[in-house]
Amino acid sequence: MFLYGDSLPFVSELDFCTKVSLEFYIDVHAHSTMMNGFMYGNVFEEEERGQRQAVFPRLLCQNAPDFSLSSTSFNRDVVKAGTGRRFLGGLLDDTSYCYTLEVSFYSYLAAGSTSPVPYTEDG
Repeated sequence: MFLYGDSLPFVSELDFCTKVSLEFYIDVHAHSTMMNGFMYGNVFEEEERGQRQAVFPRLLCQNAPDFSLSSTSFNRDVVKAGTGRRFLGGLLDDTSYCYTLEVSFYSYLAAGSTSPVPYTEDG
């Protein structure tokens, strides 16, 4: 398994450092075909941990008009095993949450609207 860049050794060592509490790892990507922002998260055996993992995407949905909770997915997709989210999710302790945040290159659909709202430099 590999991660892009040189961050893997640094991030994986943080889990063993008593001076650092790594609570979130968020790998940010731009998406070329889907609209809105959405997340991928990991699936856990412990139901309570899975419920805690879902809190952050719910908060984003309540506070960001371009975030889609319905497009957010929690999975163990085998083809994603080498991603930061999957790899670090299995490496870090159960107080750390790893996500992939995907945001459209182009636009989003506001709640109740059928017309896309383009992303611009002004917001």
